[in-house]
Formats: sequence, structure tokens, C-alpha cells
Amino acid sequence: MNFQRALIFLLLIISDPLFAQDSTPVNFGIKGHKGFILVHRENMSHLVTGHPHMLELTATLPTFGEKHWQQIYLNPELGMSFFYVNLASPALGNAYVVIPHVNFPLTRGNTLKLTLRAGTGVAYLTKKYDRVNNHKNNAASTHLNGAVNFQLEKQLFLTQALSLRTGIAFTHFSNGSYKMPNLGINIVTINTGINYTIGKMKEKITSDSLVHLKNPYRITFLTTGGVKSLFVLSDRHPAFTFNTTFEKLVSHKSSFGLGLDLVYNPSLREKIYQSDGITISNTELIQTGMHLAYNLNVDKLSLFFNKGIYMKQADSHSGLFYHRIGVRYRINDKFVTNFSLKSHFGVADYFEYGFGYSFRK
Repeated sequence: MNFQRALIFLLLIISDPLFAQDSTPVNFGIKGHKGFILVHRENMSHLVTGHPHMLELTATLPTFGEKHWQQIYLNPELGMSFFYVNLASPALGNAYVVIPHVNFPLTRGNTLKLTLRAGTGVAYLTKKYDRVNNHKNNAASTHLNGAVNFQLEKQLFLTQALSLRTGIAFTHFSNGSYKMPNLGINIVTINTGINYTIGKMKEKITSDSLVHLKNPYRITFLTTGGVKSLFVLSDRHPAFTFNTTFEKLVSHKSSFGLGLDLVYNPSLREKIYQSDGITISNTELIQTGMHLAYNLNVDKLSLFFNKGIYMKQADSHSGLFYHRIGVRYRINDKFVTNFSLKSHFGVADYFEYGFGYSFRK
């Protein structure tokens, strides 16, 4: 893959809705980023040899309040971004990143607007760990990685179609411990660029009245699975989780909850044997925990955060607490899909993929 081909491919993709429907406005943007890699572990400081920079191309579709959730979030934009990232490190190389995202307006205004962008996608890193040719790269051991991007932006409209954007961004790459080493890459950047809208904008529908919350209590049963590695050249181990969460909707955007986790984690046998020289039984591969939950609900999509505490587990090295961040999509009123990352204070445990059953009371 080279940058020129990736750029042409992206332009073909994002221009398709423009030609498919003349009445649909599309916002096109280009931005430059400059920043630094966060050294979150001392043993990765050798990877930082310069300041990474990025080129970002973006296409977004505005919303106009036709749906209730759009009015609640002040008519957000739904978009897709492509990043070319020069990591300014011989061991890390470059990255090509595609991230779907949502731009949430934080303020009202026709001239000056503050927005928060959140997105998750995939990143292709040109260089990965190799014990012969690239043994210094302990941040990434696979070419394909998950990617997360958050941006806080200020947008100044020069005309109805043309605007300037500037802001600060956080970007993260990781394979979720699918293969080791996997310290991950965290990048903080400042950015600036321009945005241009092609197509006729419609009048946006706004309303200060809210639909009454019906059946504010919800129970979700979820089953997920994942794969993780512990050490360089170690075997990959499956992990399975069953959890249930009881939530209460406190607003049209947010819900809080309390839940239980039951985890079957065969990797504990190898981890404890390598660290303590002890062979554990099959029943000790089961971990149980209790978690607090927060959900940010955007139509059928939910961004959720869990903070949990182990009630039973054989591994004393991971600590007492665990965390989970992810997204869920409601297929209908009953069934949901799940993608999340389980971690211990910023140290990735594994990615979780699964589905569940949910109902309201």
C-alpha cells in the first residue's frame, strides 16, 4: 500500500454519496496534525525519536433533526476519516488509518462551534515487532490494529460552506494483546485545517421539549469471546465472558448500572505457572467480578464504560480492579451486538466480541 493509492481510494469512496444523490450535502475536510507519542511505559522510551505528524482527510454527513436523538445531540455529523501517520520513529514506521466517527456539537451557533469527535476503526502499521529485524518495537507485533480517535475541535465558519477547524486530538493503536509484545501507541496532537460543504443545506429542526422516558430500567445478558497472548512467542488462549447488567436511564443520553461478570480464562494457567511456578486447577481458571456501568446512548449505538472489582480470581499480578470500554449496537428491541476492550488500568487484556439479549422494565 502507498499513500497515493490510498488517497485515490478514499476520494472514490467519499465522493460516491455526492454523485448518488444531488440533494445530500457532504462536508469534505483536510487537516494537518503535529504532536508527540505518550510514553506510558519506561521500557518504550527508546521508540520516541521525533514528533509524529498526520494528514487527515474527512467526509461527513450532517443531520437535520428528523429523528429525536439528533435533536438531543444538537444535530451531530456522521463521518469517515482517513489518516496517514508518520510516527517519526524508525522502529514504528508509518500508519494508515480508517475511522468512522461522530461529531457531537457542544455549543449552538452559526459562526463559532465547539465539537467533540469520537470514533473507532482500524490501523495498518507498516512496521511491527520482529525478533531479528525489528526487536526494538515492543509497541506493536501485528500490522493490523484497532484504532481509537478523540478530538476536541473549534470550528469557525467563514461562509455557509467554508470553515476553519483547529483542535487537539488523542489517537490510540493496539491489537488488544492478540499477539505480544503489545504496549500500544498513544499519540497526542494539535491540528488545523479547512472544511468545505458541497450541496444544499436544509433547515435544521430543533426542539427544547423531550419525549417522556418510558420503561427506564433495562437488563442485558451478554456473552462474549476473545483471544489473548501473554508473552512473545507464547500460545494464544481463548477467553469467554458471561455478564449481566441492570441499568437505569437517567436521561435521554445516559444510563448507569450495576452488573456481574463470569469469566473463563485459560491463559491464567500459563501466566501463573511462568510467574509463580504453580499449576492451578480448572476451577481456578474462572474469574468472577462486579462492575459499575455507564452508557452514552446515541440512537441504536451505545458507548459504554465499566469499572469492575474481582470477587474471585487466582491471578494476583493483574490487581483487584478491571475496566472495559466498548460499543454496543441494538439490532432491535431485544438483541444487541458487542465490541469492547477489557483492561487493567490501561494494560490491555483482550478484545471482546459477542452478542446479547436486552429488555426493559
